[in-house]
Amino acid sequence: MNKIKFLYIIIIVLVATNIGVLFNMYLHRPPHPVREGGPKKIIVEKLGFDKKQEAEYEIIIKQHKSSVKALENKIRKNKDALFALLKTDDTTKKDSLITNLGTFQMEIESAHFKHFEAIKGICTTDQLDKFNELTNELGRLFAPPGMPKKPRK
Repeated sequence: MNKIKFLYIIIIVLVATNIGVLFNMYLHRPPHPVREGGPKKIIVEKLGFDKKQEAEYEIIIKQHKSSVKALENKIRKNKDALFALLKTDDTTKKDSLITNLGTFQMEIESAHFKHFEAIKGICTTDQLDKFNELTNELGRLFAPPGMPKKPRK
């Protein structure tokens, strides 16, 4: 057997091994986590809300979504304006637009905090211990897909 045939055999074996590894990874990938009912259901169940509290919680959610959506629209408009500056040589507004983006992001985080304060406000004294336990999970519950679910040590 000459060197060329030997190299072809090695290449074929390596390609087949790579295909096998990729196929194995595809078949054994972990399932995508499914949030049944989402964070809303989890919060209602963990805190043991009654029907009146659920109705109040629904109002809190609507108010929160409305305020966050308005801020996200402002962020989108500022990003559009920022990236439109790339078409020109005039970048004098760049710093103010970036500052605005940071301010709007801070307002979103503040809105999230106020949202959870409002949830805490509808809890009974018996539910406050459950709420305090829930605060340890909030980062995981609302983490975007692909983010680590547990902090690294």
